[in-house]
Amino acid sequence: MDPYLPDIMQSVVAKVSTILQSTFSFQAFFDKGNQSQVSKSIHDNKDHFPLVWLKMPFTVKRGNHGIFGKVRTDLILAMPTENTYTQQQRDTLVYKPYLLPLYEALIKQIAIEKMFSFSGPESLAHDQVIMPYWGGGAINGTDNMNLFEKNIDAIGIIGLEINIRNKNNCP
Repeated sequence: MDPYLPDIMQSVVAKVSTILQSTFSFQAFFDKGNQSQVSKSIHDNKDHFPLVWLKMPFTVKRGNHGIFGKVRTDLILAMPTENTYTQQQRDTLVYKPYLLPLYEALIKQIAIEKMFSFSGPESLAHDQVIMPYWGGGAINGTDNMNLFEKNIDAIGIIGLEINIRNKNNCP
């Protein structure tokens, strides 16, 4: 079977989760799909946080015979929050103890994943977007729950470019 990005990312997140469990005493959970699919999954599994969400759809650019394909994708790291938190509280209670360690561990694990290859000084280039109370405010009103029918703080890993190796080209 050809390499499939969701399977590879699920394996990466499992490795990250093991590292986080031993270092910070929490696990990360992986999900994939569009917002409505992931919303249903979160609704059915309320404790699956912090979440690493591989946003779908994504496109695999094929045709380079040296690799399976090139992907430009987005990942969202999400954690429940309270709509009454100040930014200082979000930093202290959500970002610094959970989301930032998750982000750092995830980027490091992606960099060493044998199914991925990177080239040049811009390897792992992406936009890191800090999204406090993501989906709230003007979208749903300041007192309404936001994304996934929960109050969410998030970090976006946006525009991450990954070369996926052919299975027979893995080191």
